[in-house]
Amino acid sequence: MFSIVKVHESIVKGDVVTWSDVDQMFILATTQHAPLGVADEDARTLDNHDGFYAAVKYAGLTFAKASREIPISGGEMQIENGGVYVDNNANGHGIICPIPFDQTVKPAGELVLIHIR
Repeated sequence: MFSIVKVHESIVKGDVVTWSDVDQMFILATTQHAPLGVADEDARTLDNHDGFYAAVKYAGLTFAKASREIPISGGEMQIENGGVYVDNNANGHGIICPIPFDQTVKPAGELVLIHIR
């Protein structure tokens, strides 16, 4: 599930975003506050509209930027600085899927498969 929404101009594919009442747009998320989504593309302009926009996914499988190294096992998803990391005490809005069998841990900054609940 996704929709095209107004975002901060710095948003890039894989950034975790949340709504800001102050800015009246989606900005980088620093916690698991809802509504929570993941940018499916870089911020872009639209004809006849002010500001920047992006398709943002709110549920299901998508790729998000890792804010820390992600272990092979994956785990409960936590959010900081517009990215995700594993915190098995988080009990939050999703999980980080295990890393495929032919790959190693994912370093910070790479995209990892997550499931937003």
